[in-house]
Amino acid sequence: MEGIVTELGERLIHRQSRPPQIRPLGVKKHYTFTPMTPINEMNYPDFMISVDDILNHIGFGRYQMISILVIGLMLINDGTEIIVLSFLVSVLKNDWNLDISTVSLFSSAVFGGVFIGSALSEKLADRYGRLRMLAGVELLIYLTGIASANAKDIVLLTLIRGIYGFLLGLRFPTCFQYINEVTPLQVRLKTVLLAGGFITLGKIFAAVVADLTLVDMESGDWQKMLFWLVQPSIVALTLLAIFLKESPYYHIIVKKDLDEGLYLLKSMWRFNHANATAPQDYSNLFSAKNNRAPKLGG
Repeated sequence: MEGIVTELGERLIHRQSRPPQIRPLGVKKHYTFTPMTPINEMNYPDFMISVDDILNHIGFGRYQMISILVIGLMLINDGTEIIVLSFLVSVLKNDWNLDISTVSLFSSAVFGGVFIGSALSEKLADRYGRLRMLAGVELLIYLTGIASANAKDIVLLTLIRGIYGFLLGLRFPTCFQYINEVTPLQVRLKTVLLAGGFITLGKIFAAVVADLTLVDMESGDWQKMLFWLVQPSIVALTLLAIFLKESPYYHIIVKKDLDEGLYLLKSMWRFNHANATAPQDYSNLFSAKNNRAPKLGG
């Protein structure tokens, strides 16, 4: 027993003597970046800190609430698509005298697009960034939604709705990825569930709009229905452009740019806490000027 205690003590001394590191939670060792010049401002030579540690000290505040609202407005589209497709198929079948095979092809185009988009989402989010991808895809979703409302035949409408489904598939995983990367660890599951609740709101929104624009399940102004159902996207785009910033995880892990990642974390702290004083252990990290440092691995 005494030998084991001695060995553990030696391991602890060795660990404390290592240079400062920043290690994102759950990331493999080859993604550990050291030395970390900006972290040295904290004056803790044996201190190892993860991005999740910093997010926990930033806490859940205004930035996270606005992020949930923006992502939630985007997810409303996913909820509306689940409901609107059943209304749309019934009305189009009656208005355009569609046969069963055409209706099946129309429905398959939408869900096939969602499947392909979801498969490509991660690679595109890592290449272009979470926020840039969300903004670009949301703009295209709005434009394709408007184009759907002006389609004059089933071939064109099937093509547009297939692209619309592809864009929904691209955006859906990235929405939850972004929420995960800007919220504290202890409330992360709750925020994901809260954001997911907007999908249910989307279903309710679709049912209300359908009730106001359709006469019954087989007739009505389906163009006006599609037009109004896509309007939450423009609100989400506006709020995203005003309030949201790129995920710090993206810059630290993917781009290996610690300096930019820390700058985003500082901005998040200041947005949440305004004139408050930072925790003592992190006061220098959150208040220090963002002096540019070389990119990691570059």
